[in-house]
This record gives sequence, C-alpha cells and structure tokens, in this order.
Amino acid sequence: MADQRQPRSPAGQARGGHRGGAGLLSPAARRAPVTGVGAPDRDVSDSPPTTVFVYGTLMPGERNAHVAAQGGRFHARPATLPGYRLLHLWPEAYPAVIPGDGGEAVRGFALTYAPADWPLALPFLDRLEGVDEAPPLYTRERVTLALESGETLPAWVYVYALAERLERPGVVPVPGGDWTVVPDRSRNRESDR
Repeated sequence: MADQRQPRSPAGQARGGHRGGAGLLSPAARRAPVTGVGAPDRDVSDSPPTTVFVYGTLMPGERNAHVAAQGGRFHARPATLPGYRLLHLWPEAYPAVIPGDGGEAVRGFALTYAPADWPLALPFLDRLEGVDEAPPLYTRERVTLALESGETLPAWVYVYALAERLERPGVVPVPGGDWTVVPDRSRNRESDR
C-alpha cells in the first residue's frame, strides 16, 4: 500500500486550520455560512466518543472558530483538560498542548459532534491538525475532560508532537492554561487571510 501521508510544508508556510487553513477548504467552502454550532441531533452520551477538546483558535469566539464547523454539526461546552500544559508558540501565533503534571490543566471547549457527522469530522480534524504529516505536527490522544457541571467526558485532544520546536525560542507557557489571556492570539498573520 502506498504511503498516503502529505509531505510536510516548507518552513514559514501555513499548513492547517488554526495556522491559516485556507488550503484545506475549497473557495466555496470558505464562503459557506457557518452552521456547525448547535446541539447534535440526539444525545451522544451512550455513543462512542464524538467529542474533541479545542483550546486555541478553534474555540468559539476565536479567529478560526468557523473552521471547526467544516467538520459537521457540534455542540460546544466549556471544559477543562487536567494534567496537560498549554504553550503559546511565536511567531507561529498558535497554541500547543503537551502533557503536564497533575496540578496543571488547560481550559477550552468540548465540541461534541453529531454522531452522523463524526465520520466526516474526525478525518477533517486530523488533516487540519497535521496528524498524517511526516513528521506529524500534532497527535490525537484520547483523554477525559472535566465539564463545568462536574461530569467527566471522554474526548480526543490534539497534542503537539514536534519536540524539537519546543527547544527553540518562542515557546511561552500560558498562565492558568487559558489561551484567551494571550495578548497577541487574535493577531492575523499574512497566512491567515
């Protein structure tokens, strides 16, 4: 079987939704109205996990929130990811989650996709996050989220995979694990047109 992974983009080029994302969507899809935010068709509590935890530009209200809707219909709820650390990468201007210690947590949103949309959403999100790039930009890992209600929820999270990047300048720990406090997070870069 042929290797179907996409080659890694040259340095400095946008490669995914929260790093630009326009290359993943057709012109028609980029102009389409956003209809992804809302309750799924039915309760998904007894279904296999159809939830992804977002913690940066894909969160509701952030600069690329509309991109998550391209994967299908979902319901967004505030959530916390315990045991992970949030970093801000500069000049990339996007966040990275890595394993942390038991006292750390990341704040974000649980996006629970409608079960009928999950088969489309998962491959879309994997492409968006560079899971199949060589080497991968992020890896998808199964985690347990804490909801504001006190309930827990199984979900997927995209964990930053380029360890060598974390050794270079421009890696800033985000206080309190809340990316909305990063002052330059909304700053559009040329690749974010």
